[in-house]
Amino acid sequence: ARFKSEINISWGSKIAGIFSILLGGLYSILNFYSVFIIMLGNSIGGLIADSGRSGLLSQKLKNYPEESAAVDTVFSPLATALGAVTGGFLISLLGYPLLFIFGGISLFLSGIFGKKFAKT
Repeated sequence: ARFKSEINISWGSKIAGIFSILLGGLYSILNFYSVFIIMLGNSIGGLIADSGRSGLLSQKLKNYPEESAAVDTVFSPLATALGAVTGGFLISLLGYPLLFIFGGISLFLSGIFGKKFAKT
């Protein structure tokens, strides 16, 4: 089935957020296999959200396909790099478990509010 990009972004963010919360909340009882399953779920959620983002960019900038691809190519790795730097600073303040929990809550809420306030 084909879904609108906004729905993909919303569901992908929620899925990735839930698995991030699980990773942070259950860190003390996790083994290799459970971490593998949680990271697989997190990656699937990220894949859904990222494909929705790319689709939304190409849809909104359909008269400018080269610019759409350039924006997607530039800002996606930039967001990953800035997230890693920010996370590195926050780990010393919050620790790993709380960082994953807060990050997951942030992802989940962005999926909810992003869908609610999306322009249709």
